[in-house]
Amino acid sequence: MRDRYKMYQIFIMLLKFDFFFFLGFSVQYLALLILTSESDLATADAKSGIVKQLIEHIVLSCVVTIAMLLLAYWGLIREKKNYIYGFIVGSFASMAYFMYMLVEISQHPQNYQGTKIFLTFFLCVDMVLIIATVPVSVICLRNFGLGLMNHISHSNSTANSTHSMTPIGQEKHSNRRWSIE
Repeated sequence: MRDRYKMYQIFIMLLKFDFFFFLGFSVQYLALLILTSESDLATADAKSGIVKQLIEHIVLSCVVTIAMLLLAYWGLIREKKNYIYGFIVGSFASMAYFMYMLVEISQHPQNYQGTKIFLTFFLCVDMVLIIATVPVSVICLRNFGLGLMNHISHSNSTANSTHSMTPIGQEKHSNRRWSIE
């Protein structure tokens, strides 16, 4: 049971890192597109292409990755296998998009002046996180139905009852907090 809980906590931690780095890349790229579209050097055709890229990025990166991470979280806490399967499929789609963006940045570095290094760093970290998160999600998926959800929900419901008003030293120490060792 302890190993299952450990994998549960590791998956939650990886989802938090995924959220930070996915949105970090998205915000940087959106800022770059907005600044490029507002520049005086951009022609009408270039501006329409930038607007198309902006819409494409908002849909592909922002909406899909946030939905994918929420699916993973809800699937994990409710032990819904279909949600985790959706997360895995979304992870592969995100990996393909991040690879496409990495190739785009390396083939057209003049479009990413001043941000190429940061975008490349965030893309590489995003891809490494996907490579780490998908196997952990599969391990957590295999742990569904083995009693972890009952232990987690039981520990949450009894958390308030363990904080009694008895003097220090006279409390019951029967409940032991789980920790990752």
